[in-house]
Amino acid sequence: MRNLIPICTISKIHGFKGYVKADCDFSNIDIKIGKHVFIAINNKPVPFFIEDIKGNNDELLIKFDDINSPEEAEELVGLNILSDSENKLNGLGNFRKIEGYKLIDQNMQFAGVVLSLINRPGQDLLEIEFEKNIYFLPCVSQIILKINHKEKTIFTEIPEGLISLNN
Repeated sequence: MRNLIPICTISKIHGFKGYVKADCDFSNIDIKIGKHVFIAINNKPVPFFIEDIKGNNDELLIKFDDINSPEEAEELVGLNILSDSENKLNGLGNFRKIEGYKLIDQNMQFAGVVLSLINRPGQDLLEIEFEKNIYFLPCVSQIILKINHKEKTIFTEIPEGLISLNN
């Protein structure tokens, strides 16, 4: 399977037909009716086909196939919508401005500050400053768990030893 990255977070249900509101992390998302995205359920990507989509790229209303009630939609609230980086999303360079965001790792309590997003062929990287050192983290859903734009925080699960590879 290709590398999946979080592109939106489902924030709440909308209406009575199974629509959800999604807050998006990219300024130009290339997801369309009839195409699929993945939703991270129990940390596993599950494909969902898009039946309808409305709104702008910061905030979308999405209706998934087979989600037809508020009760079914409620089970998706708080989950990340993922897409593979080869889906292009019109380029990761359109990632919202994340410079200055705080990075928190759930395993090591690593906390750094994001300096930039570096576009690389095959693997985009976050440039992080921590204790006057510069580190690079791959932009993949296995590492980037959630982005909270209101608190300007990125939550990660950095595999053991990855930070030491940067030294």
